[in-house]
Amino acid sequence: MQLPQEISEHLRRTVTMGGAGSGVRFDRGEFVMRVVQRDRADEPAAVYRARVVFEVFREATTGGVVDKVCEALPADVRELVDAGSIGPLN
Repeated sequence: MQLPQEISEHLRRTVTMGGAGSGVRFDRGEFVMRVVQRDRADEPAAVYRARVVFEVFREATTGGVVDKVCEALPADVRELVDAGSIGPLN
């Protein structure tokens, strides 16, 4: 299964002609703060929910989609993807 068009289109739009990105890069702290603001949750809840979303994303896609997305993420954000919904987070 692949991502629905509504989601995948946003990922495709981050790379433009010549490889220049149109997305905004930020570290895990900024990522978590954006989840906190959008979800209106405290930080621990926001981190947990992001981990769950990444886990569902991994389970719902095939063909290395998650790996392709992870390649574009900073290492500290990638840790959220790799952690899954349970277990320790580095």
